[in-house]
Amino acid sequence: MFGTLTVGVLGFGATPVLDDGDDDGTVFPVQDWRDDGPEEVQLVVEANRSEITPGDTAEFTVTYENETAATDATVQADGTEYDLDGAGQTTITFDRGGEFTVRAEREGTDQTQYISDAMIISVERFEIDLLLDADEEEITAGDEVTFSLQRSDTGEAVSGSVTVDGEDHETNEVGRVTIPFDQSGTFEATGSAPDTDTETFRDGPTTISVEPRTVGLSLSQNIEEPRVGDDVTIEIRRTDTDEPVNATVDVDGEQRIADEGVLSLTADRATQLDISATAPDTDSETFETVTETVRFARHEAPLALQPNQTTVERGEAVEFTGIRTDTDEPVPGTLSVDDRTAWLDWQGTTSLTFDEAGTVPVTLARANTTTHTFPSDEVTITVLDTQYEIDGIDAPERVDRGDEAVVEATIHNTGSDDGTPTVGYVFDGDEQTTQSLEIGSDERETVTFEVPTNLDPGEHEHAVTTRDEDASMTIVIEDGDT
Repeated sequence: MFGTLTVGVLGFGATPVLDDGDDDGTVFPVQDWRDDGPEEVQLVVEANRSEITPGDTAEFTVTYENETAATDATVQADGTEYDLDGAGQTTITFDRGGEFTVRAEREGTDQTQYISDAMIISVERFEIDLLLDADEEEITAGDEVTFSLQRSDTGEAVSGSVTVDGEDHETNEVGRVTIPFDQSGTFEATGSAPDTDTETFRDGPTTISVEPRTVGLSLSQNIEEPRVGDDVTIEIRRTDTDEPVNATVDVDGEQRIADEGVLSLTADRATQLDISATAPDTDSETFETVTETVRFARHEAPLALQPNQTTVERGEAVEFTGIRTDTDEPVPGTLSVDDRTAWLDWQGTTSLTFDEAGTVPVTLARANTTTHTFPSDEVTITVLDTQYEIDGIDAPERVDRGDEAVVEATIHNTGSDDGTPTVGYVFDGDEQTTQSLEIGSDERETVTFEVPTNLDPGEHEHAVTTRDEDASMTIVIEDGDT
């Protein structure tokens, strides 16, 4: 017999310790005075054994967290308080089975608060097997069977109960009970007895067979591969005559009745239903249990990924929309783009930019639901090789306030593909305007911007910008009346 030991830690302390300088090895807690109250000191309780049965004695040791003996502490168990010896130890005898809380405590002072510790001691009762014997071996329906309940270690009779077919029957004082069997079949009889303070009795099973003629049952379904939402008709028949039979059907733990052998099944999610059918015994017949598994598969809803454009320049955004092809409804999902992952929102849309030239496969996927699978879809985005550099700028350095002035910039596409850059003009940090150009590979185009001169005299910053490059300049607006 074995016992188990479980330690429950109720708190932690953190108190430094100091040797008192004597040769006795005594170490005292040193209080770290704080403004927020007394210092907390953790007690630790430990046991010398982890297997305990009734009548066993366990030795408990209580220490501070620095492992010095807590001799002034006490130990409480099962309503009894125990003092500790000079080594911080005490012994406790457990006379009965059960779980006991062993707690170490010490009363605190104004300067020190002791945090108690506790552990759960599980005292395992001695386990005794029960034997259940029947006085008859060959039984027919209507016979009575007398059961005898005994201890397996001594053979002595035990007063308890015998459970047959879910019904409890109390024995007399010598462990006997007589039970009638009105139906044929196989019955599991289980003898049990209540626990004592020191012993627990393990049930004693036996099997009683009341012989009938055995008839098998068969299960069939009208749809071989049903899907979610399909109505499946199950038929239960006798194997000897192929006649339908009223049956009790266990459908994944739920008991249902198949009148005239017919049962309808459906499922609102992909699943498999384990079916077990039985029929009630008669005086001369018993029906074997038949089992079957009905699997409901998911519906397929292929996905379609729809970009608003499939050819873009670097840095240009593509709007993606994902839909279900079975309903054309938008669908949330994930987009896989190289080493990136993006998520479609509940409207089935998202926006992505592409920074590297080339062809990029984009895959739409969605996790399966309980009712549908979603085959993925993929599109390829072509990212053009364009690079927009500013070859030169012609801009005045000074201009009278209110006079006309322009900035001319030459934009060079050094990429291998034709492109349509957007060129911006920024003045004093604010974008004034933009212009779109069409520039072939290795070609140049000139763009002109008007300079805002109707401003306060002084020095101003302005710039021409492309996707890939900025060119900044300074212009001085002068007071023309000076």
